[in-house]
Amino acid sequence: DVPAHMNSVAFSPDGAVAVAYLDYEQGTDIEIDGAVDLTEVLFVPLGGGETRAVSIGFSPRNILFTPDNQRAVIMSRSEVVVVSLDTFEIVTTYPLVLDQDQEVNPQDAVLTPDGRYALVSVEGSSELYKLDLQSPNIDIEDLDSPPSDLVVSVDDNSVVIVYAGLNRVDILDLDVFELREPIALDDPMNGVLLSAG
Repeated sequence: DVPAHMNSVAFSPDGAVAVAYLDYEQGTDIEIDGAVDLTEVLFVPLGGGETRAVSIGFSPRNILFTPDNQRAVIMSRSEVVVVSLDTFEIVTTYPLVLDQDQEVNPQDAVLTPDGRYALVSVEGSSELYKLDLQSPNIDIEDLDSPPSDLVVSVDDNSVVIVYAGLNRVDILDLDVFELREPIALDDPMNGVLLSAG
């Protein structure tokens, strides 16, 4: 059984676990029966076993899974939460603000090919958060404009970044975590698609 207000689902790469959650951007037809905890996501082991509700923060935006199928990385308002897929316990929480009165909304997130780092952009900010999932800490890369889309190139071990406010593509080299020489475009872009190779 999954609560009716949970209108979205994400699957781990091996298909062993589903995560149900409420995505506010999916529309307003949300059915709520009685009192509910809107900060919860529901982990469902698809091979059998108990489901587990985990409180991860308000308004989950995106759920990523590490390549080894060991952890789920969940973006929510002003924080990122890492949950073990073995125990469904919270492993680490990364606050994206220093002041509790501040609010930021994660916009996009990607994992590096080795699964060690999560790179998170937030709405209206040119800061790109680099979350170390192995030795928990946060670094921030200052970009020249708020990024509109991020895509990981596994073959090149890099992240391709485009902007709605800049006529260029940036490539973040993941070997050294530095930006390469930008590629000029005729127009700004709000999305990027990576082809094979």
